[in-house]
Amino acid sequence: MAIRFDLNLTSGDAAFEPDFAAEELARILRELAAWIENGSEGKFTLRDVNGNACGSAFLEIGDGEA
Repeated sequence: MAIRFDLNLTSGDAAFEPDFAAEELARILRELAAWIENGSEGKFTLRDVNGNACGSAFLEIGDGEA
């Protein structure tokens, strides 16, 4: 089984202020993990707590080589 997983995250807005950066990153990754656990594949837009796009992830699971 081959898995392709790409992750791109940019943390340039107010949701990533120094006092909240770790919590915001963890929240986004939990949302992504739930999406994966639900069996989803393809492109997933990462959004900060304010709803702004802050990156993307791509997941493809197949039988061939990655």
